[in-house]
Amino acid sequence: MMKNILVPVDGSEGADRAIEQAVTLAKICGAKLNFLYVANINQLAINAVLSDAILDSVTKAGNVVLDRAMEMVPEGIEKESFSDTG
Repeated sequence: MMKNILVPVDGSEGADRAIEQAVTLAKICGAKLNFLYVANINQLAINAVLSDAILDSVTKAGNVVLDRAMEMVPEGIEKESFSDTG
């Protein structure tokens, strides 16, 4: 059986449906849910020096998405969240 389920999230309706399916699967398998949010930083931003304000804004947006995903999981299911930029 699965021990971990990786669920990429972006705040979209499609991601919400993926969370619902992952919750169902986690209940069946007794698996842990791992939510991942990757902030989309376009090529121009990668080539520039990102200011602390921009990085802070991106981090806060990701935290909102991850917090919402975590709230969709009923008690009794192990869960964790991660974020990155890319």
